[in-house]
Amino acid sequence: MKLQTNFAGFSLKSLRFLLTENSLNASIPVEDHLQLPALKVVEFLGSSFITIPAPADIVDYLDLRINFKPNTHSGLLFYWQDAGRYLAVFMERGYANVQVTMGSDTAILR
Repeated sequence: MKLQTNFAGFSLKSLRFLLTENSLNASIPVEDHLQLPALKVVEFLGSSFITIPAPADIVDYLDLRINFKPNTHSGLLFYWQDAGRYLAVFMERGYANVQVTMGSDTAILR
């Protein structure tokens, strides 16, 4: 199994840096019995991001709704990775792209 190493012009190494080393921005602690708060409006500049841990009851179903209003034509909007699986949502030349793998195959929706 070969893992994708480049997403929307970002290398996997730089994504790991953004997601670990530069975690200024926000982390919301989650307890098993609490529902995650709904974030109404969040604005990111440059390498800013937010980290929200998954709830414990996410095993069978997840309904994720995100609205983006990008101010550039290219860039990473959303990224998730776990044990060889990932989901990336990014802008490329003004078009939204979704890149996903759940193991061996990778799909890109444009």
